[in-house]
Amino acid sequence: MMKFQNIKKGFHYLFVHLLLFGVNSSVSQSFSSGYQGSAIICSDSTISNWGVGPFGDGISTVFNSSNLLVHVPALNKAICVSKGYEFTMVIRADCTLWAWGKNAYGYLGDSSTISKLAPVKVHGVGNIGYFTNAKQVSANFGHTLALRNDSSVYAWGVGSSGQLGNTLKQDSHIPVKVQNITGITAVSSGHDFSLALKKDGTVWGWGTNQFGQLGNGNFGDPFCNCDSVPVQVHGFGNNGFLLNVTAIAAGDLHALALKSDSTVWAWGYDFYGELGNGSYVNSGCLCIWAPVQVTGLTGIVAIAAGETSAALKNDGTVWTWSNLLGNNTNATSNVPVQVHGPNNIGFLQNIVGISASMSHVLALRQDGTLWGWGLNSNGQLGNGTYNYSIRPDSVPIQVLEIPCNVTSSVSLFNESEETLTVFPNPSCNFVNVDIHSSYSLIKAIKIYNSAGEIVLESYFEDSQNEKINTSNLCPGIYSIIVSTDKKYYVSRFSKLAL
Repeated sequence: MMKFQNIKKGFHYLFVHLLLFGVNSSVSQSFSSGYQGSAIICSDSTISNWGVGPFGDGISTVFNSSNLLVHVPALNKAICVSKGYEFTMVIRADCTLWAWGKNAYGYLGDSSTISKLAPVKVHGVGNIGYFTNAKQVSANFGHTLALRNDSSVYAWGVGSSGQLGNTLKQDSHIPVKVQNITGITAVSSGHDFSLALKKDGTVWGWGTNQFGQLGNGNFGDPFCNCDSVPVQVHGFGNNGFLLNVTAIAAGDLHALALKSDSTVWAWGYDFYGELGNGSYVNSGCLCIWAPVQVTGLTGIVAIAAGETSAALKNDGTVWTWSNLLGNNTNATSNVPVQVHGPNNIGFLQNIVGISASMSHVLALRQDGTLWGWGLNSNGQLGNGTYNYSIRPDSVPIQVLEIPCNVTSSVSLFNESEETLTVFPNPSCNFVNVDIHSSYSLIKAIKIYNSAGEIVLESYFEDSQNEKINTSNLCPGIYSIIVSTDKKYYVSRFSKLAL
């Protein structure tokens, strides 16, 4: 087991960790990109999340979005996090499962369909007690998979395509056991289908097979060609079975597998080049229903899939194909291309973990900083901005380094009169920062540009108002983080041209 920690002073993602089990399979996920939302486990083992709500803070709803991190104060000792469709799943150190967010069709597994704004425990099988002995959790568009320490698999949520794997094609508001599989080491949930990796290196799938997502040589109508119990993924050319697999990733309509020889294999939907083998399939099922090898990849240690496909090499570089490429284009590619560096300078390097979703991709650097690219209409890149264009952010930008042990919306003392004022806004040469509170005193002020870079920081003794010189800042929109002895405040202001 390898543990990566950020020990560089001045960064707020101090000691953000990525746990890698075996060669590459991220069984304990320290961060997750989901449907227009993201989450990360912080240094104190609490959760921060951003993008589409709810955020688990007891306040935000599905109608809220945030382009800055929102802390979950009620949940600690987190060891694994997974973002789904406007809901979040977390495993705590005691191996219990917790959830919050949207709860249509029983997404949260708490025996209800009522959305929860704060974390609740996932219920046990048969609605008896609570779910225990959780080892890994994987949430996607409408259902969740959970792997237990005894290598058994459970599922809940939407089940109309058989994605729960319990022989039925119906939803479940509580966990049900996936049938006919044992010895499982990893699970991955896709859009209406599920994958599991066995300790013998074989891969099994269940759920919809409309675009060949199950990799067993079949495809067809989503309402009649589903497997409600696991079937084994076939081998290349539909011959034999896929073997020697060490990691799996279920995407939106396709799937990836990493083999022990560090090659990557793919199957399913291929209209935008999701399979990375140099082809676009634009007729028939728009898919390839048995695994093909992704072109030109060697030395791969981790994979991720959403609407796009991504792979992490052993040299710390990231390679993508299909769309959301991160290479300063909004085109598609049917072969892997290397992700560019911030500001389109060089290439993204020193990456230790990746996560992909339907809207964006995240990459964790060895220094503990988090970077993202893709769509940002709901702030899912966490850089303090929204991008409402249909054109995604095409090169990596940094998720703002907001401290994980605080929240920008809830006071530690719940003092309703405690407020922050930043004025004038817009500003020219200076901004005034005032804290209206009988409890809090300003300790530090940091200003970030739209790329997530700190452009100004100042430290103070004890003060409730400060005048900050902004004359050297370029015109634009800035985020300001004010640290007090009680909490942190987040605000924004614009700097005008002189």
